[in-house]
Amino acid sequence: MYAAEKGYQYVRVKTPDSDILWILMFHANKIKATVLNETGHGNKKRLLNITELSQHYVNKCDALLGLHAFTSCDVTSAFKRIGLKPLKKMLQLPTFCHALSQLGNSWTLSPGLVTGLEKFVCALFGKPNFDSVDDVRHFMLKVKCGGEISKEALDNTNVDFNKMPPDSESLEQRIRRANCITKVWKTAHNPSKAGTPKAMGGSRMAIYRRATMVFRSHDLTRVFD
Repeated sequence: MYAAEKGYQYVRVKTPDSDILWILMFHANKIKATVLNETGHGNKKRLLNITELSQHYVNKCDALLGLHAFTSCDVTSAFKRIGLKPLKKMLQLPTFCHALSQLGNSWTLSPGLVTGLEKFVCALFGKPNFDSVDDVRHFMLKVKCGGEISKEALDNTNVDFNKMPPDSESLEQRIRRANCITKVWKTAHNPSKAGTPKAMGGSRMAIYRRATMVFRSHDLTRVFD
């Protein structure tokens, strides 16, 4: 922003950090200069024209920023063995794109945002007809246990809970983290609009630290009846 205000035609940002790439894409259309991102080292060094990329995905920059915060940024772990599914699923259905674009629009979570992202996670784990991650976990456990969930069946079955979606309470914590960091990113260009309400912890940095510390509220291995 500073370079553009000083009349520079090109702005080069040198960083390998993928978080910065998505932040630049979100803000590039608001910057009156061509934004370039220099990344990589040695013979793998590249210069990406972020302005062109943001213009190509002009209607999806909000959703792409939210997707990165929700699935694979520095404060949010990636879903195990999901790979590029989040991007493909987002591009397939406008409803998922809309839900992800809502991340960071407010410091508080709306019921519609939580519901939309829970549906998105169900689709990521191959169950697009489910609305509840708890139901998906229960269904996957029943399949693993041969149709009946019991302590004996669990003891005799090799169940990797990391390959399942998080339960609903843990998912809500993930959404809170993603929403918090996306809000910080979306308002990074304008400090006057980046303040946080006292109820959310005071400063932006306090909110950020809290987002990196809250991971789950109870035992991962909870089994639903």
